[in-house]
Amino acid sequence: MSTLSKIEIPDGYHVIRFLDNSGDTPVLFRPDVEAEVKEAMDKWEEKMELGMKTFVLQTTDGGEGYVTRTLDPTTAVETVVSPIYVGG
Repeated sequence: MSTLSKIEIPDGYHVIRFLDNSGDTPVLFRPDVEAEVKEAMDKWEEKMELGMKTFVLQTTDGGEGYVTRTLDPTTAVETVVSPIYVGG
């Protein structure tokens, strides 16, 4: 089974999913609730300081996914934050 499994995102919510050695930790928030957005974005900023990578999988306008170094929590419906893997 994949570490990144499908989760239900309730109507009106967005999610940032943090992947690490403990698995997949989703943080659900409503983009119109300032305290929830701040909590999610604070956690995202902590992970970015560790050198993680952000993938936006779903947007409010139904656009294609993309990799980013910034995050707009009002338009990114489903986001995955993952360590950068180095391989040979």
